[in-house]
Amino acid sequence: MSRSRSLTALCALSLLVGLSTTHADAAPSSTPAGAVAPVGRRVANARALSRASFEALGDDDVVDVGDKQMSKRALLAHVKALHDASAARGKEADERAIEAARAAHAQKEKAAVEAANAPIVAQMSALRLAPVVAIAPAASAPAPAAPAPAPAAATPKLTGMLGQIKPGSAVILFGSGFGTLEGEVRMYGTFPNGFIKLSVDSWGNGGIGVFIPQVTGVIDQQITLKIVTKAGAYSNYKTAPFTATRELRKVKLGEFTTHQCRDAALSFDTCKTIGEGSCSSSVCGEHSVPVFPGKAESTDRFAATLKNGWLYESHTFAGETVFSPGAQEWLNPIVLAETYALGNDKPTLKVLSTGSSPSFEVPWSAPALWGDRYKLTVLVIGPAGTSHV
Repeated sequence: MSRSRSLTALCALSLLVGLSTTHADAAPSSTPAGAVAPVGRRVANARALSRASFEALGDDDVVDVGDKQMSKRALLAHVKALHDASAARGKEADERAIEAARAAHAQKEKAAVEAANAPIVAQMSALRLAPVVAIAPAASAPAPAAPAPAPAAATPKLTGMLGQIKPGSAVILFGSGFGTLEGEVRMYGTFPNGFIKLSVDSWGNGGIGVFIPQVTGVIDQQITLKIVTKAGAYSNYKTAPFTATRELRKVKLGEFTTHQCRDAALSFDTCKTIGEGSCSSSVCGEHSVPVFPGKAESTDRFAATLKNGWLYESHTFAGETVFSPGAQEWLNPIVLAETYALGNDKPTLKVLSTGSSPSFEVPWSAPALWGDRYKLTVLVIGPAGTSHV
């Protein structure tokens, strides 16, 4: 018999006792789908089944499970359905959690920008000029004299600023010689074409109100601001720190520079990540010892090196101990499940470091016929649209 079929059979047996007391959100109906009336051989007591006797049953043979009677085929299908539903709920919960975290972060950033903008936007109104109305000369006015040479345009000078340089922020630039006609305000840095034109809200000879446009795919950096008047005169440069918009991401298993899913003697070890099977976490680890007697213990290690200003933000961890008999197990699994000390140590998490080099360890210990299973999700935060590893 294949290992996968053997594991499925023993998994079914390990759940026989608990089928009638399954949690409400995963509980079968009083007559589970696939249940059949007694046909063929009838096993009076499921607890008396050994592994071999269960595997020897025909698909249509009936097993007494508490106060229910189910065919072997229906029982295995029912257990698989419960397992699949549990995995789906876990994945959906993980996805809801990350979306909620992203929404909360976006709302927090928006509120912070709006609060910082409020006093600056109020001052921008003072910079707005009333429209100039042209007055036609009187019909009897004498012919004008030859115009005098135009005075040389004043050199614009940028002396200060008010506000933060980050996407969505309002900023007022102070100085002189900007003229009364709207020109351009340029922000130079590692942007497409080398600079970005800022959105002008108001323009005056001694002050200009602008908004920083939304831009992604750029990192935090020192930028330079420069004013270009309508007449084409360039101001001096003014440097300031630019802070990029932030976003949250999950780290995947392959993005850890260290990812050791330890292979201890006697154990079967797997570590999956987002998109592999039902896993929606950074790491879905599982270690089991399917032989009797035996025991395995080790430590899984995960470490990442973040770049472009990305940093550790938070993590979640959940570990559990699971019954995992294998092909070589010959004892009655239900007796083992009832007599084994269920206080067996669950896998735990050690956070070794955070910041730009988050590092974690997961010690685990699995005795014979049991295993440790865990989910680790690591969230990082950094400049939107840039690579984090």
